Amino acid sequence: MKYKFTLPFILFFLLLAAFLVKLSLKSGDDLFSKTQMIGIAVPDFSIPALSGGRLKSHDLQGKTTLVNFFASWCEACRYEQTALVMLAKKTGVAIYGITWKDDDAKTSAWLKKFGNPYKKIGTDHEGKAAITFGITGVPETFLIGTNGTVLFRQPGPIDQKAYDDLLKMLKK
Repeated sequence: MKYKFTLPFILFFLLLAAFLVKLSLKSGDDLFSKTQMIGIAVPDFSIPALSGGRLKSHDLQGKTTLVNFFASWCEACRYEQTALVMLAKKTGVAIYGITWKDDDAKTSAWLKKFGNPYKKIGTDHEGKAAITFGITGVPETFLIGTNGTVLFRQPGPIDQKAYDDLLKMLKK
């Protein structure tokens, strides 16, 4: 009975903390904003590659590339895989995949089933590369310019609007 008022106080302080975080963000920007990371250099990372070797931030520089975080257990990733395969065929853009907290054997089977548009796939078993990119979940896709900065970010699956936006940017 003495803890009867504890829960409302905890909830109040959690809501207060969320409110203060929202106030501290730039106007029009939030944790899930498509503009987060735009204009920022690709974070430094080096992770094992699915086929051996490593996928490094250096691999993404000097050419326009797409980086797609995905997982074989992700339903939304299945939805967008067709769009990624079409983008690769239509534009020739180099797409680099990063599996997030996934099993390598399951990833390989998933790629055989749904298509593999990736030039190289990094395996982010611990989620460290995901943290450096600030992803909010999978799937998440970044368009990287030739100078190594992020030009576009799509949190969530590539829908028709994002596909059209990417197509326009890649044809420039």
